[in-house]
Amino acid sequence: MKKSVKLVGLVVVLAVAYGASSWYVGQRAQDVIENAVQTGNQNLGRIFGAEASTQPIQLSVSRYDRGLFSSNIIYSLKIVGPGGVVTEYLLGDRLDHGPFPLSALRQGQFAPMLALSHASLVPNTATQAWFDSLKGANPVDITTRVGFSGAGSTQVSFAPVEHTTPEDLKVSFAGGDMTIEFSSGLDSATTRGVFPKLQITNTTSDESVLVDNMVFDKTYQFAAADRNHVTQFKLNVQRFGLLAEKQEVLGLSDVSVSGNSSDQNNSFDGAARYDIGSVAFSGKNLGKFAAGFQVNRLDLQALGALTRQYDELLAEQGLSEDDIPQLDHDDLLRLREHLFEALKSKPSLGIDPIVLDNGDGQSQISVKADFVRPDIVYLDAPTEDVLLQAIGALDLSFSLNKSMMAKTYSQLAEDEPSEAQANARARMLFDAYAGRLQRAGLAAYTDGVLSSNIRYQDQQVVVNGQTLSVAEFLQRGSLLLLQ
Repeated sequence: MKKSVKLVGLVVVLAVAYGASSWYVGQRAQDVIENAVQTGNQNLGRIFGAEASTQPIQLSVSRYDRGLFSSNIIYSLKIVGPGGVVTEYLLGDRLDHGPFPLSALRQGQFAPMLALSHASLVPNTATQAWFDSLKGANPVDITTRVGFSGAGSTQVSFAPVEHTTPEDLKVSFAGGDMTIEFSSGLDSATTRGVFPKLQITNTTSDESVLVDNMVFDKTYQFAAADRNHVTQFKLNVQRFGLLAEKQEVLGLSDVSVSGNSSDQNNSFDGAARYDIGSVAFSGKNLGKFAAGFQVNRLDLQALGALTRQYDELLAEQGLSEDDIPQLDHDDLLRLREHLFEALKSKPSLGIDPIVLDNGDGQSQISVKADFVRPDIVYLDAPTEDVLLQAIGALDLSFSLNKSMMAKTYSQLAEDEPSEAQANARARMLFDAYAGRLQRAGLAAYTDGVLSSNIRYQDQQVVVNGQTLSVAEFLQRGSLLLLQ
């Protein structure tokens, strides 16, 4: 009898101890989740340059019911669309507390952890049609494991969808998977997504967009010492197509997009590169395409304030984002004040370079603009004066290959008798305009390649080493139009 009492007592003690530890772990898990939501909103605020109450994407915990061994949570994701229309998505989460979540034990997983989460979409106005298309099945399934350090992993599965919206858009989605590995405090995260196929068709016009075999990778790191947020990403798409009446109008093959960004002390630097293995238009292969884009020293908060001021003007006049507002003198001054503040960081923008190669030759163009804040006396100056003062330096360089340009023209020209005649006509026109630019001293033309390096700075223009005043440069350019 005494042994039985001791055994029962031991079981009771273990049960109480496990219950207490599970309750404590559940409380800690709630702290981790609430901090993660707050950190996520702060990251979104940096991206959009907005306060939490005004940013276009907002994540929150709508409900948190914490129990002894598990908790039930409802997350709310609100997205502000055109015209200020808010769309809300709800996510329901069943969170099993550690140190040994019951759902993990049922799956034969005995490693201790802070929590094991099973989340899915909750049907509402925004997602009901998605649920209906799957006959009640959940379109998104999310499993997250969090260790005691706060680090963990997430697996997201998207169900295939075949659905036609009330706007006559037919969505054909083959489903997909996404994995996320994150560190304690969300100081770093790695994301990978794989989506085999997505096609959206306007059944009224029989036009569609097709994306085949999309894979993306993204890494994020935050260095607390210097408050630096660093992101790297890469996206690969095997095939992207625009179709009309089931015929491909534009096709891009072997698309690769890569880039990186750094956000430190509200100063944003970023670069992106696009490489397309083949560009096809109406069945004609136009060749390869590549482009690089850069931005440096961009003040996201000041830019966000400028954008919000412009949006307020649209709202005051009852206009949409596609409309152009009527600006009175006070409106113009308010916008310029925000613009001058955004230029205080001396931002720069660059295209370096755009390259086209169709086998007959290669052409490329590069542009870089360095901006400065104009003196305050220009706040009420004519727009052209403000523009000249805001441009600290502007660089343009190009190299255009006659054979490449002629082939492209002959492929796209629809009113020419034949491609051969179109090619000959293009070469003749290229020679004519290249000769004009060379005679005007604005470009060099050698061996079928038209090239130039132009730099504007300090009210002067340097063209291939020759210094011109702005007036003289514009005069030479205008004379080309008269020839």
